[in-house]
Amino acid sequence: MTAHKSESAAAHDTHNMAEGQTACMAAAQVLAPPAPAKPPVVHAEVVRIPRPPMPSRDDADAARQVRAARRRELLEIFFQHQPGALRAKREQAYALVQRVVDPIEHERLRALLGNLWSTAQSAPPPEGL
Repeated sequence: MTAHKSESAAAHDTHNMAEGQTACMAAAQVLAPPAPAKPPVVHAEVVRIPRPPMPSRDDADAARQVRAARRRELLEIFFQHQPGALRAKREQAYALVQRVVDPIEHERLRALLGNLWSTAQSAPPPEGL
């Protein structure tokens, strides 16, 4: 029995030693610095996006004339003598501004409308508000 105990103890010691070596190797793998990685290979290609054609000078002049006509029409609503209440003139001016599609021109016309409205209210017409 003693021999059996010693064989069993030796087997147990060998098993513990094997576990210890495995644990030591696992710890060494975790603590070891990683192998230097190869830099990734990147393939790039420059893509040229074609620009939209530039509007001709005639188109730019026509657009400028349209914008000027809208501003003139907005001024005429308030400052050309027309019968009617100021409230109706304001509604007519807002309808003009709402027809504009270009957001920059729309904002500029709304700012102009705000200034025109303030100016028109300072001296009410004889027809009343």
